[in-house]
Amino acid sequence: MKRKASGFPAAKHESQSAVLEIPDPHEETYAPFVIDTPGAWGQISDIHCPYHDRETLKLFVREARRRRAVGVLLNGDTLDCHEATPSTATN
Repeated sequence: MKRKASGFPAAKHESQSAVLEIPDPHEETYAPFVIDTPGAWGQISDIHCPYHDRETLKLFVREARRRRAVGVLLNGDTLDCHEATPSTATN
């Protein structure tokens, strides 16, 4: 699979690059997310849709319902956006 260029200047080898160019971050200020609904909450991380494990998610939903969870906290990496990142990692 061909990946899009990252936009970063590439050195042929580390020894040929005197300075590592890292772009400035895009900074935003967010208000804290407050969970103030009393009761049990389900929490799940690293789903990586569309590469998720269907049986694991079904089990999570069944268990959250059994425990009468009042909500679900998705704790990061819910979507797998490998085509939108310059990472060289593969799935």
